[in-house]
Amino acid sequence: MTLENKRITENYYNLKVDFNTVGNIMSSGERESYFSSKWSRGREIDGTFQIKNIEKMPLFVDLYKKLENDFNSVKAFKTNLDIFFSFRPGATSNIHKDTYQVYILAVMGMTAYRINNNKFFIKPGNLINIKPGEIHQAISLDPRIVVSYETRRDPEKK
Repeated sequence: MTLENKRITENYYNLKVDFNTVGNIMSSGERESYFSSKWSRGREIDGTFQIKNIEKMPLFVDLYKKLENDFNSVKAFKTNLDIFFSFRPGATSNIHKDTYQVYILAVMGMTAYRINNNKFFIKPGNLINIKPGEIHQAISLDPRIVVSYETRRDPEKK
């Protein structure tokens, strides 16, 4: 089975990132960041956060090159890397579906993914594959950090 077709690839890549690293990324300049889940005023810490377009940061370049080689070697896709993180167990992403392929690398903490009503669990180093149109949600089992690699069809490359 090829990597593109595997749901979970164990021990895909070991990346040492913690919340201190996330803080340094946030303070290193203009970083586009978002709440990527529902949250209540006064309970922001319960949310899931996203930092966009980290692929050119030195810490992530080797991972990005590996992902590009494994999933975009013919450069048919526009791609990017984002970080998602949650500070507490039980924090969830919104239930959603994407129009593009997503590969998510667990970096810190355990995460459960509900994908089309099936549950999958990933630990640091594991990569999960979410296909376009699959309804999914991340559920933090621990404080967690994941890196998301999106592969969007490039309309200029047919």
